[in-house]
Order: sequence, then C-alpha cells, then structure tokens
Amino acid sequence: MLLSVTLSMFDLSGQACAQSVPAGGPHALDGVIDGAAYSIRVPANWNGTLLVYARGYRTKSNRPDQPDDHRAFAAMSPREGFPQLPEMEELLLVNGYAIAGSAYRDNGFAVEEAIEDTRQLVRLFRRQVGRPSRTIIYGVSMGALVALHAAENPAGIYDGAICACGIVAGTPLVTDLTSDFAAAYAAVFGWPRSWGDIGDVRDDLDFDTEVLPLLISQLQNSANMPRFEFIRLVTQSPLAGFYDGTKPGPWLVLNMFFATEGRAELEGRAGGPVTQNRDHTYSLTATGRQYLVSLGLNPDPLVAQLELNFRFSADKKARRYSESFYEPGGRLRVPTLTIHTVGDGLATPANARVLRENLKQARDSSLLHQAYTNDTGHCSFTSAQFLQAIQAMERWVITGTQPRRDDFPAGLGFVPDFEPPAWPQPTRSRHRPGWLEAIPADHE
Repeated sequence: MLLSVTLSMFDLSGQACAQSVPAGGPHALDGVIDGAAYSIRVPANWNGTLLVYARGYRTKSNRPDQPDDHRAFAAMSPREGFPQLPEMEELLLVNGYAIAGSAYRDNGFAVEEAIEDTRQLVRLFRRQVGRPSRTIIYGVSMGALVALHAAENPAGIYDGAICACGIVAGTPLVTDLTSDFAAAYAAVFGWPRSWGDIGDVRDDLDFDTEVLPLLISQLQNSANMPRFEFIRLVTQSPLAGFYDGTKPGPWLVLNMFFATEGRAELEGRAGGPVTQNRDHTYSLTATGRQYLVSLGLNPDPLVAQLELNFRFSADKKARRYSESFYEPGGRLRVPTLTIHTVGDGLATPANARVLRENLKQARDSSLLHQAYTNDTGHCSFTSAQFLQAIQAMERWVITGTQPRRDDFPAGLGFVPDFEPPAWPQPTRSRHRPGWLEAIPADHE
C-alpha cells in the first residue's frame, strides 16, 4: 500500500493549498499556478530526466458560445489534436521520463505568458518532486518559440531544447507571411470592409462565422479555382493539403485563419498592427504563370495589384512586441534540435533554414542539429519519431556529443539528406539594424 505525503500546490490566486500525492511511487500532480493549469506525471522508475512540454497555439475565444480551452497536458495528446500519438504520455512514462506541461494562463499568441508559465512549472516540479538530473523542454508549433527562448537564455533552467514543427524563423518573419496571404486573397476576391483594414484587422474578427463561410462558398464555385491557385502559387504554399476536394484543406484554412482572426488577436495583444510587406516582392515562376494562363487566368494584373495597391507597415511599438515574443537572437546556450515534416504548409521547413543561417551568421551553430521526417502534415510526427528525437537529445545532453545522421534513420521515416527551401521573402530583422526604419511610412 502506498504512503502519502502532503505537498504544497497553488490555486488560481497563487496561494498555497494542500494536496496528497503518493510517495515512493508514481506521482500525478495537477493544479494551477497564477491562472495556468498544469499537469505533472512521474513514473516509479524515473530516470532523472524531466521533459517539459510547451504546447502550440490555441484559439482565444471572442464569442460567449465558444469557451476557451484551458486543459493542461503533460505530453502531446490526441485530446488536443494529435490523433497519431494515442500512447505518447504512456510511452514516455514507460521509458522512465518525468513529464510536465502547462496550459498557459491565456490562449492565442501567448508566447510571453507561456515562457513564464513554463518556467514556473519547472520551479514547482523542483520543489514538489525533486531536482531533475536533466531538464529538456520540447515546444510544438508556437511552443517551439518558448523552447527556443529557453535555449537562448543565458540564465536558463533547461539543459536541452527540442523545437518541433516550429515557427523558429521568429514571430516577425512568420507573421509577415500572413500579410502575403491576406494581400493575395484581397487581390483576387477583394477584402471585405467588415473585416477591418487589410493591414490592421478588426480586433474581434471571428474566423468561424465571418471568414470561413465565405471562403467555403468561394471555393465551391469552380470558376474561382484559378484564383485560389494564384493565391497558392504567389504565397508558395504546397499543393498537398491546400484543397480537400471542393473544400479548403488545412493549409488554406490555417493560413487564412492566421491572416484574419489570428492576426487580429496578436494585434490586440501587441497594441497595433504587427505585420508588414513593404520589403516583399510578389512574382510567379514562368511555369506558374503559364499554368495559370492555361486555366484562363491572366495573373499579370493581379501581381501588379500586389506590388502597387496592397502594401502596409507595422506599428513600431507593436513590432517590437512581436520581436520580444519571440525573434531568435542567434546565440544558443544549450543543445537545440529542430524537427520538421518536409511538407508542412503552415510552419514550413524553411523556418529551420532561417534559424540555421542566422546561427551561421553569428558563427554559433555548434549547438544546433536539424532533422526532417517524410510526412506532409503539421506536427504529424509518429510516436517512434518523437521518442527517437527525445532520446537523441538526452544522449547529447549527457555526453556532449551532437547526434549523428544514423540517430535519425530513414527506416523510421526521417529524411537524412533533405535541404529545406529558402525563405520566400527577405529575412531582414532586428539583428540586421535599420530594417524597420528603411521601410517608408507610405507607399509611393
């Protein structure tokens, strides 16, 4: 029979309250720290490694009939949209890992809150369970920015970081691409005034009730197919996943979401427009142009509209917020592994290339290793692939030796020789001084 000890937990106000958990056996701790729910699981055969899960983006509700999701998971779970990982939590526990995850105190683009909530979770684990021999953070999608911030923090509490399917090119560059999607859509369909300005979206714009129904009706009209193909080609979105028969596929839906409601939520958080496209160039390959002409669409006037009529700038204060949460600084402090699927149309593998090139520019790439899998989805890694990545990182932390090519075998679906594409637009950033000041206030 298991004995119990009283441990200190925290309620919504951060005040201590009592809860009993097993001593000398597996631990399951659930609670709330300063408004952020958390979940901790510790196996009886704990190997001393703590895996900290930084979740991805969750929609922040702007409707009373759509409550926010504030559930905490100790690991990636089918309950939050990873159907291919039904046994991930059990798999990690069976392999001796302690696992912990925070729901964060807020939804939306809550990178600022996520950084602090995840840090507080690690501190609580150390008080309540014990000091891990190794602490590895793994962030998924938006959560990869939390992991990357941890990897660059000189006073960090993590020994290694895994950035999975992450927007590791940084918030400014990634959100700027949403302006390309918005501009391309506006060029072919127009931009509804009810959505706000194309460069400053209405703060309470709701995707499900205002954007998606219009998008579906437009796609169901076969005469609009060339227009959608123009959007896809000019934004360099992959074909696989862009359509689902006569319905929008995940890349069309997700990119349109972040070009509208997602961008509006970040603008509200940052205090103004965060995206710009003043330094972007819009063009098509000769093959792409010929293809559109064969569909009966002359793309030249649309490209001209993009170049001349759909330009906008970010508010400088809002832009600095997006840089702070988070744009990589180009200096890693702990071993860092990135993994992407080769066909991700949301957090494209070009993100990994930007990170790699920024580190090379800073002459500091020795702590970076990158791997790719052969799937086309967003964060669609298998349990075996994720466990392989975690074990490779654990060995790196313990031995100080970078993973080798055979640590990511083709037999598990990794693609050893994959070279990610270049970023589709300029990659100037705050680490290349003067970029924001060089953008004119008004398009001439």
